[in-house]
Amino acid sequence: MAAVDKSSATIRTAVLSDIDRIAAIEREVMSPAIYPAFFFRQALSIFGDGFLVAMLNGRPCGYLIIGQHNGDASIAEIYSVAVSSESRGAGLGRALLDAAFVWAKSRDVKTITLTVSPENAPAIGLYKSIGFREIERDEDYYGPGEARYILTAVV
Repeated sequence: MAAVDKSSATIRTAVLSDIDRIAAIEREVMSPAIYPAFFFRQALSIFGDGFLVAMLNGRPCGYLIIGQHNGDASIAEIYSVAVSSESRGAGLGRALLDAAFVWAKSRDVKTITLTVSPENAPAIGLYKSIGFREIERDEDYYGPGEARYILTAVV
């Protein structure tokens, strides 16, 4: 892996010109890709400033999408989070999650939930290190045999 300059990393709200790169990160990191490219275009309108992008050296290298639950505004869910392979180890995942907690606090959210593949040990370790805990395992979350842990954290 190439050296990554952490000092040039920033988190900001996603914009239309980020979508192609975000969709490419999704295809690279998620196997198979969970969301098609058009979803990210729609997410700009749906999630607004809850659609965050991690910029490194002027280029989108990760993203996170968070939104409040329709029935209970005290709960937010992280719908997707990913960092490109070439940018791993730069702290972008943690920075995106930190920004999500700031976003949640500004809206009086009390709890954040997310799902993660049981095989994604690095992500599980990161989530647990910032206070997420497993509350459930759904063996067929994305369909037969597509298990996910459901995690929650207090804001």
